[in-house]
Amino acid sequence: MKKLTFILVALMATVFSACSSDDDNDSNSLDGTTWVADDEDEIRTLKFQKTTVTLIYQYDANGDGVINAADGQEESTGTYSVDGDKITIKEGKVTSQGTISGNKMVLSADGDSVTYYKK
Repeated sequence: MKKLTFILVALMATVFSACSSDDDNDSNSLDGTTWVADDEDEIRTLKFQKTTVTLIYQYDANGDGVINAADGQEESTGTYSVDGDKITIKEGKVTSQGTISGNKMVLSADGDSVTYYKK
């Protein structure tokens, strides 16, 4: 009887330890990733943290055709959520929505669309 009880307890411990929460391993998380949209006269960068995103916008302020330290840069922070391949980013009063497919993310807001690539 003691052997049967031991086997049942061991079996239950194995079953319950295999059923752990997936909250810490969110497969939809973009935490630690960087995405870049690089055009001729502007570079848009998204740097994702666990629940926030830093948006960096660099542009050719002096019109020399090269984006460098002498040019303009704006930075802001927002929040994001991912549901399957859908992403929503909220930054101030602006909400961007889009899709993620592999290393490509397309975001749209106010009728404009920007394509980012994972770096």
